[in-house]
Amino acid sequence: MSAVAPIFPKNTLIKSNVTAAFEEVSRLTSTNVNIVNPYRRTIALPNVPVIHPYMPLGKDEVVVRHDTNGIPKFSFTAKWDINIDPRVQQSYALRLPGKILDILDKYKVNTKNVDCIISFQNNPWINEPLLFRPHPWLHPDAPGQVPSGMAFNKATPIVVCALNIDPSTEGNIITSNPSTHSQDYTPPREENVVFSPYDMVMGDQLGIPLPNDNRTYNFFTICIVPGDQPPRAAVTFHVLLNTDDQIKVDSVIQSIPTPTTIENFIERIKSQETGINLTVLQTFLQTNADFKSSPSMAERIKL
Repeated sequence: MSAVAPIFPKNTLIKSNVTAAFEEVSRLTSTNVNIVNPYRRTIALPNVPVIHPYMPLGKDEVVVRHDTNGIPKFSFTAKWDINIDPRVQQSYALRLPGKILDILDKYKVNTKNVDCIISFQNNPWINEPLLFRPHPWLHPDAPGQVPSGMAFNKATPIVVCALNIDPSTEGNIITSNPSTHSQDYTPPREENVVFSPYDMVMGDQLGIPLPNDNRTYNFFTICIVPGDQPPRAAVTFHVLLNTDDQIKVDSVIQSIPTPTTIENFIERIKSQETGINLTVLQTFLQTNADFKSSPSMAERIKL
């Protein structure tokens, strides 16, 4: 099983919805996280499950915040496998919340086939339902565009659940068949590749409301692909940062020497007063044996 890969800066140029200009956005990612192509010149998505509206820049300027230029920012992304302790052959999956283990067991997902993911992002939308979008993880090979007259379409049946942390709330288990596909444009225009359908709404369908009340939200999602052999899953700890916390995270990203580690990043975040639930985050990181500065196993996440 792989350790948490080194953390590197991966700055990207992203198009502002308000100014129509491109601006550089700082981000840190582990080296095993790539930037995928759908919506690329718009939001430069990491290849992990993320949160955004059906139209990532909003339907119009009324539903994006001008203080953020309407730009979704994925500031910190890390991914790792669940380790096995070679001394006792015990999976570090025991450090996962019990409810997540129950769901994985229900769908017969061996923990060695689970990707553990951390995703910090902003929340630049107003009056816009937020959707769970696992597409970058499901279809990381999707292009950004295809030539006119050609098509790209991948769909993958999945099972999804979300667990809120503050307060502790178990969401609904639902099924979906998300597709990553090209849009139908009149020749000779190239066709952009986008995500469908309009489903997996965090509030209405998954049961975890995310109103834009300028709070920082901490929650888990579980995305299972039961049809794969063997079944696989992504367990993602999402942090939707409010305005103040986004500024603090950006400051850490811009000041930290790189390459770095998750431990170093979290130690610097600890020095800031934020709404990030560091207790849950550090305990989640215990699923990887190479993370040394976590709480003890006795402080397992209570969800």
